[in-house]
Amino acid sequence: MSTIKVDTIATRTGSGNITASNTIAGTSATLSGTLAVTGLTTMSGNASVTGDTATITLTDSSSHSANTGPAISFFSKDSGGTSREVAKIVGESHSGANEGNLALQTRNGGTLETKWKVFKNGNLIPSNSAYGII
Repeated sequence: MSTIKVDTIATRTGSGNITASNTIAGTSATLSGTLAVTGLTTMSGNASVTGDTATITLTDSSSHSANTGPAISFFSKDSGGTSREVAKIVGESHSGANEGNLALQTRNGGTLETKWKVFKNGNLIPSNSAYGII
């Protein structure tokens, strides 16, 4: 593989791939096609996905294991300024089979726990009888 080191790329036309192993910095970028990102990626600000039936896909790369799967986590800073996970939506595999549940988790008293689940058959059931619809 060849390496090209430049200070500025004003315009790039043609086809092929650009591979970056360090930070890419700038004020904006316009990309078309597929953007593949591997490893831990942190974004700040806002992100949007626009398109006819736009889809965001989260894939768990491990084999099925009951009650595990990809998730969307929500964080907020506590009164001391520490970032805490306050809620989570988890797409769970069900008993290792080709079926799934959707778990809704919230933080209470410092612990994140499942409060409601949408089960594979469509039933919406609280994980505790104290969690009712008010």
